[in-house]
Amino acid sequence: MTYNPLKTTLFRNRVCPFVQRVSIALEETKMNYDTFDIDPKNKPDWYKTINPQLKVPALRLPNGTSLVESALIVDYISEVHPEAFLYPLNPLDKYKVRLFGVQVTEKLVPLTYRILTVDDGAPSVEHREKVLDILKLANDKLNENSNEGPYFLGEQYSVADLLLSTFAYRTEIFSKLRGDTFENIKGLERYYVWKEAVSNRPSFIKTIAPFEVFKEAYEGSK
Repeated sequence: MTYNPLKTTLFRNRVCPFVQRVSIALEETKMNYDTFDIDPKNKPDWYKTINPQLKVPALRLPNGTSLVESALIVDYISEVHPEAFLYPLNPLDKYKVRLFGVQVTEKLVPLTYRILTVDDGAPSVEHREKVLDILKLANDKLNENSNEGPYFLGEQYSVADLLLSTFAYRTEIFSKLRGDTFENIKGLERYYVWKEAVSNRPSFIKTIAPFEVFKEAYEGSK
């Protein structure tokens, strides 16, 4: 074991969207932390002491506590650093942020992974339509809450944007790897404004793996 137990440490796999959620939250709040990469195909036995389920992400605190489940870790980070305003102060806005996660993000998560597990070739028409329906729902909810944007809460970046962004990005990347795309589709104009804004935040750019890493992971999973 070579990580420093006296420092907050994020155990990660760079391709994992759940890991990137936590990475973005750490960057947005300017927390001081180390990273330790876990090979998904060769997880060390000692990692069970960090997370008995051997999953990533896990955030190990200096007091020896291990935090698991990305959305809960993001909540913890936002509570420790309220000055970053990852959650809005207004209770109604906070409710809307959480509802967006339930209505949109949680529905996109399983569909994103399904893109990589279909048979050879591009995803089926049926599956593509399911993904497109969620993206259109995201577009409508973004418009409904702030038609100017660029974020869910308008000018304020929040957990609503953070949690969805890592899967929205991978939906496009995984689709391209399968010879498909969700670009330039009518009815997703507000979604595209949002996607460009979240993808260009320094926290996202710093924590996203290069395309080649995604391609290598995809080809290795065949």
